[in-house]
Amino acid sequence: MKTLSESDITNTTSAFGKVINTDDDENNSMSGSLAFTESTLTISSGSVAATRTAHIIAAETGTTDDLANITTAGVDDNALLFIRADSGDTITVKDAATGAGEIHLADNADYDLSSDLSLVLQRRGTDWYEVARSSVNKLIQVATVIDGAVATGTTVHVEDDSIPQITEGDEVMTLAITPKDTANILVIEVVVFAASSLDSTQRIIAALFQDTTANALAAGEHVVTGNNSVAGIKFTHKMAAGTVSATTFRVRLGGSTAATITFNGHTAGRIFGGVMASSIVITETTA
Repeated sequence: MKTLSESDITNTTSAFGKVINTDDDENNSMSGSLAFTESTLTISSGSVAATRTAHIIAAETGTTDDLANITTAGVDDNALLFIRADSGDTITVKDAATGAGEIHLADNADYDLSSDLSLVLQRRGTDWYEVARSSVNKLIQVATVIDGAVATGTTVHVEDDSIPQITEGDEVMTLAITPKDTANILVIEVVVFAASSLDSTQRIIAALFQDTTANALAAGEHVVTGNNSVAGIKFTHKMAAGTVSATTFRVRLGGSTAATITFNGHTAGRIFGGVMASSIVITETTA
């Protein structure tokens, strides 16, 4: 019985000898084992050597760096590797299609890792292929202007099948923001309350512009239902930041025909003591 039991143990160990390594050492290679505790690898000339299943990747110098290669020595074929950037670092994982390297990303484009974003890669031969990535957009900043002041204007905002121009309507709100990264996403939400001195023969039009660019980014309108009837116009625009310099977004308001348009009120006067307020909200997130 003793001999049979020892034989069973030996056979079982041989069949299921791949262990789950949960300690802090790096002695186990990636050859069939899982190491749940992350260790940090510092990039050297665009490369790191994976020694466990999960790694934090640190920049060689400074807080930004490129990762193009991951050494496959001691790594079983089809092994999985989980990586994220060291705290405060941004690591650009270079896709093989964008230059020399052995990492193949799903969209054939580089991917920026931070400490909040992860990438899962699988070894196939001498290369690595993306299996999954973080899909949650990280909130970077929010800028807001809430304006309850009354204003009037008479400049016409033409309604036709052309992009509204910055010379049309009157400027009623502006909001500046300095994006943190050119690749980040800006979502701009506009709400405008206004009334026209005319009846239902016209529309009230609001349009969004950036800096001094002539063409509007987005626009909305309301069909006038009666003289001095207040309406709310709401629209949203989404775009890549494209800059890390201060940029100003402008809202211009006007009627489709000659009339007096009252911003945040009617009959050239404010209503509701300023609590009926128009607004611009800009949300910046990672791409």
